[in-house]
Amino acid sequence: DKNEYIKYCEYCSRLVKLRRGWRGFIESSPAVIVVTSGIRLLWENVIKLNGWNHVRLVGGNHFGLDDFIVDPDIKLEIIKKLHKANKKVIAFGDSRVDALMLKCADLGVAIANERKSPGLAECLSGAKNVCQIHMEEEILPGIPVSSLEKILADYLNFNKE
Repeated sequence: DKNEYIKYCEYCSRLVKLRRGWRGFIESSPAVIVVTSGIRLLWENVIKLNGWNHVRLVGGNHFGLDDFIVDPDIKLEIIKKLHKANKKVIAFGDSRVDALMLKCADLGVAIANERKSPGLAECLSGAKNVCQIHMEEEILPGIPVSSLEKILADYLNFNKE
């Protein structure tokens, strides 16, 4: 039932706890686009609850509520369109669905999820523009480690160029 789904998304969005450093990163970043193949409505509510008016959302995974479904090709196309508009792009991702997007961005940032992001490290092997941020215990082998603070400082610097 659509109404139950909507109510459940609203409920769950109030339970979302951002990992350490994310709130400051999002609020300090001049422009943020959340692209998700997860639950668009959940992210829409999280963005609204936090008052992040500068954050834009592209997402979809529910045929009955979303205009489209976000897949790896759509994520890649968004990066390409931003590049055509001469925008520098930092992309964050936690699964193989994000690998093409991460490799195409100016900086791709891998984040191991609670399932340790199976296959992501292999998909990103050899990519020179990719690092990972170490949030908790999850580490992706063979990918250099950075921090949200360093990534934001680098972003602010390379957008001046």
